[in-house]
This record gives sequence, structure tokens and C-alpha cells, in this order.
Amino acid sequence: MINKMRFWLIISLVGALLASVVGTTAPVLAAVAGKPNLEVTVVGSQELTVGQVGTFQIMVQNIGTFSGDVEDPADQVMALGYLTATGVALVPPCTTAVGVNVTLTSGSSSIEVISGAAFIGTLSRGMSTTQPITFQLYIHKDVQPGTYKLDLKLEYQYLSDVDWLNPGGASPQFDFHWGSRVQQAQISITVVGTYFAAVVTQTEGVRAGATGIITVDIQNSGASEAYGVTAEIVQGTSISPVGPASFLGDVAGNSSVTTQLKMSVSKEAIAKDSSVGILVKYKDERDMPRQSLLTVGVMVVGKLNFEVQTIQVDGSLTPGSEKVITIPIVNAGDYEAKDAVARINIVNPFATAPFSTTDDTAYIGTLQSGESGSARFRISVDADAVPKPYILEVEVQYWDSLGNSYTSDTVRATVTVQQPSGVSTMTIILISLAVVVFVVVLLNVVRRRRKRT
Repeated sequence: MINKMRFWLIISLVGALLASVVGTTAPVLAAVAGKPNLEVTVVGSQELTVGQVGTFQIMVQNIGTFSGDVEDPADQVMALGYLTATGVALVPPCTTAVGVNVTLTSGSSSIEVISGAAFIGTLSRGMSTTQPITFQLYIHKDVQPGTYKLDLKLEYQYLSDVDWLNPGGASPQFDFHWGSRVQQAQISITVVGTYFAAVVTQTEGVRAGATGIITVDIQNSGASEAYGVTAEIVQGTSISPVGPASFLGDVAGNSSVTTQLKMSVSKEAIAKDSSVGILVKYKDERDMPRQSLLTVGVMVVGKLNFEVQTIQVDGSLTPGSEKVITIPIVNAGDYEAKDAVARINIVNPFATAPFSTTDDTAYIGTLQSGESGSARFRISVDADAVPKPYILEVEVQYWDSLGNSYTSDTVRATVTVQQPSGVSTMTIILISLAVVVFVVVLLNVVRRRRKRT
């Protein structure tokens, strides 16, 4: 019933079109011969590589024909037409393929069809698919290079006959008979033997905001030799290639070669195991240029973390004093920090700390992972500083083994201004002034008494 509804839709549309052209809709039946005939054409390359997923594309066209000359009565089909001033304009639905399905299968378990089915719909005589149909296959590693045949099945329905139930009636009635048809075709693909794999054996300096190096084994796991092989990093979201591609030369089948590839990591990169693309280009035994896109996992490392231990003071840090403080700084990361330099910011979360310094940087040197170094600073305390704890912000600038420069996140350390012990300098000054005043007053009194006598 669904197929008859589809055909009625086709007939009504074509009938309306003819009516607009010839100005009449008088139906007739004509004896013709014909069926749909689907032709398959491969678009682009038919080559796939061993050990990889590949694609190829096809176009399907209906080249079915019909004829009014029927030699064999068994081939006769009654087709619906419309009477025109110049004769009969046939509607040839007998050559229309309705509900076309295409299915690709492989006779070998080593050639795996990943996506091998497509629904095309209706193809009228002379009509082809509007865009290529893409099939995806995986060629297993055990497939030998050569040409292979794949089976393509095209299934559809078509109008096999028309019965006019009430010839001459005011409202023509027809009975449409539908048939199913399966067409078989074969597609040839060529499997080429060279394919590559990549294994990362070492990383250095692959960190956010830095330029790092990965050491990679490039493996030719195919049976054929690859000539003039090059490898390069592929531009990614947070990964960029640095420098030219690495030239590997000729790589024989079932052998590997080690190379180093340089890449830049963006500052926004997250410390995690990231996918990095490696493009391998080469020529095969027929001097045809080829390429293979590989993906490897590379751990992107973040900046080093530093920890600040208890600040040491040479003496007592009291209001009005100037002292040298020592800040022990620990490399809490997992790699070496070279030529580390510490910098202090005299900051309080709510107000400026009562300190000043003429040198806010201190050289520490190289710190291995887990190692502690000392940063020494000379600071002056304001005379009116309130004795209490204050906060110093510390950051470390350092270099890694590849010469990349970093600045650590800020860490906070606490330093305490102490209450002065004993008589303070201000008290001594006040007492001294009082003594001077007393002496002056006393001398004036003695001088007046002498004048009276």
C-alpha cells in the first residue's frame, strides 16, 4: 500500500506537469517494454591502505529505457499516458526506481565494512544521485597488497503493470502492480601495503606556554618499502609544530626509525594527556606520493609549584628596624628549575604592609624536584608599624632544561613585626627631652636667686 501511495504521488505530479504543458489530462494506456537499470560509477580514488580506515565514493544513475516496440509479449507493460494534440505523451513509471537502497559487503573478514548502507530514494529515468555516496572500510593489517572486489547490492521497486479498471468512465480508476528488483554490482578497490604507526618513547619540555620535544618511533608495519619518508606535527587546538618536518629517509617494511619532533604548547593548554597528530608523508614502490595521519598521546605538564617554608629573620623585626629575612623556597614540582630567582611583593590583602626594600629579587640557583633553596631580602620596617603578622607575596621565575622561561603562581608567606623589648628608642628620646627641659628650668631658678642676693 505504501508503494502504491508513492506511485500515486509520482503520477499526480507528472500528470499535473503534463496538464500544464499540453492542456489536457485525457488518460490512455500504451503497451511498452522497459525497467529501471541502475549504473554505479566510482568517484575519485579507489586505493586504501593496510592497517587504516579509508573511504571511497560512488554515484548511482538510472539509465533505464523503454520502448513501444514489444517483440516478446511477456515483456509487455501497460504504461499510463496522456492524450495530446500531437499524440500520446507517456508517463514511463516502469523505468522509475522507487525506494532505492544500496548495501556494500565484503567477502573477506580482513576487509571490514564500517558504513556500508545508504538510502537513495527515487531515481527516475536519466536521473543520478545529487551527491556521492560514501562508504567507510577498515583494512586489517593482515591484508596483502592487491586488488579486491566488493559486492554492491541495489534494491528497489518499480511499476510492473497498469490495469484500467473502468475504461471510458467519468472518473478513471487504475490498478497499479509493483515489482521488486535487486541489481548486483562489483566495486574494485586497490590495497597498498605500506602503513605506519607511531609510539612516543620520551617527552621533554612539553608544558603549557613552552616549546617541547617528543621522541617518536615511526614504524613501517607494511610489507612494502616507503621512500623519502618525512614526519611532522599537525597543528592542533593547543599544539603547534616548530621547525620543518623531520626527514627519515627510506624505511623498509616491518622496520622503524626514531626521530625527534619539536612543538609549541599554548599558555592556555590544560595539564593532561593530549592527542597529538603526526603526519607521515612518503612515496610508494610506484613513486606515488602518499601520506598517513597518526595520533599519539602526549602528557602536557603544567608549571612548577613552589612552597614557602617559615621565614627566618636575622634578629628581631621591630618597628623602625632594618633586617635581613630568609625565605626557604621548595621546588614542589616534578622537574628541575634552573637559575631560579625569587621576587617579593610587599602586599597585605587589605592594606599596604609597613615595609620597604631597595631590592625585591634574590637569586636562588638550580632547584631539583623536592629541593629547597634560600632567598634573602633586606627590608625596613616603618617606625609606626603596628606589631602583628603581615603577608609577603612570593613568585619564582625559572628556566627548564630546554631554555623555556616560566613565572610561577604567587605563594604567600607570613612575617611578623614584634613588640620591641625593654625601653624603646622613642621612650629614650622623650626621657632625654624631659631631662633637658628640667635642667633648663633648674638653671633659670638658680640664676634668679643669685640676682636677688
